Amino acid sequence: MITNVTTPQDAKHMHNVAAKWWRNQLVNPRYDNGDTSERGLMTSMMATMATTPATEEQLDKFEECLSRGLYWEDCNGNSREFWVGVDYNPDRLLAHAGQFAEIPGGGNTGFPWKTTMHINTAGMGKITVREGYGAEPRQIYPAHDEVSAEKEPGS
Repeated sequence: MITNVTTPQDAKHMHNVAAKWWRNQLVNPRYDNGDTSERGLMTSMMATMATTPATEEQLDKFEECLSRGLYWEDCNGNSREFWVGVDYNPDRLLAHAGQFAEIPGGGNTGFPWKTTMHINTAGMGKITVREGYGAEPRQIYPAHDEVSAEKEPGS
């Protein structure tokens, strides 16, 4: 377990964990906009039906590009703390990685709605996510079992 994220290698490990988590979200995106009405459920269902699955090669490219983008953001920002997320469309880092990997939809579809990730590589290092509208934060790094910080597809 990393106890003090002070080196570029430690931060890079966190970026890899974050990129892997987002990769898994592309495998089984959750379209939760908080609307539990019939219209909202239909919207969610249509978004799911309109999503073309990415290939393993595309997912590999996405993960690699996003990890590098997160590293760049961390090293070139004003702080060691930043957010990555999706409202209905991904933010610039996620969209860029999606476009680079040629994810179906030009990198703008297939991402889970209303999902955010907070990355803090200072001090002990921590990654938390909120999955869907109004979701409570959940820590994915460091993982409680200290082995894996990824959400398995379909869970």
